[in-house]
Amino acid sequence: MASKFRIIIKYTFFITMIFLLFPLVSYADEMGKTVYDEGMTGKIGDSPIVMIMTLENKTDPIAAHYSYVSQKIIIPLEIKIIDQKIILSEPSGGVFDLHFKPPNGKNTRPLSFYTSIGLEGRWYNREKSLPVSIQFEVTRDHLKDCIFYPDPKKIGRPDFFDSGCEHTPDKAVLDKCLSEAYTSDKSVNTCMDMSLRTCRFDQRNMNICISNINYYFDGITEKHFDSNKETSLTAQSYQNWVKKVSESCRETSSFSPEGSGFSSDIELCVSAEKLRFIQNNFQKIDTPLRSHRLLH
Repeated sequence: MASKFRIIIKYTFFITMIFLLFPLVSYADEMGKTVYDEGMTGKIGDSPIVMIMTLENKTDPIAAHYSYVSQKIIIPLEIKIIDQKIILSEPSGGVFDLHFKPPNGKNTRPLSFYTSIGLEGRWYNREKSLPVSIQFEVTRDHLKDCIFYPDPKKIGRPDFFDSGCEHTPDKAVLDKCLSEAYTSDKSVNTCMDMSLRTCRFDQRNMNICISNINYYFDGITEKHFDSNKETSLTAQSYQNWVKKVSESCRETSSFSPEGSGFSSDIELCVSAEKLRFIQNNFQKIDTPLRSHRLLH
């Protein structure tokens, strides 16, 4: 069964042409509403925070939460709008009393999420009161706090070469699949599909996510080389096999070399081949994963 990723990437060009030929009108637009997330960064006192508000029509906040960068725990917020003030209340009793921050210090009226650069005010919790300063960073659908957190320091060889929170595959799924013996190509494809579910579904993040899987599989194979000195498999023979697999994946790709999904499709195919290889006790399987396409 084709994965969601493979199906959608196949129709990227078709959908793009529809958008070019016809006005882009979503159901929400037809109802007179659009919904986006506003991603913000700032501080409560000296403590860095991330805040995300869901805005209807890019102006009216309908949901909000924040997290301390040091703790990375989501804290939900209730919203009240009083004139130009935004009052945000958290379950523990903390309250944000905020107003819009004008651009360049100029108090342009009326201020809004369109015309201001952030929020400022104070945070109260019982007898405690701290200054708050927040900057608007990104407006987009389905934002995550973690994209605003600083990258963790990497010690030694990391599992993934780029472990951003929107393009890190599900390591638990990968490890489970790696611990299983090869049974069928269908199970291999299912493993690949499941491991990609933690990645944001857009071209850039899916590309990095698949590259992370390739990197992880190569690391598993390198460990096998180091721990099995008597194996007939060498780093050079492995690279020769990867090159051969890549050529097969290129020949059987359903995408045009000029298409945006071509390179992603090849790398996804190579990743699946590497998983088969590892599951098969580091033994090559002569029949390509996409052998059925060679007949057409």
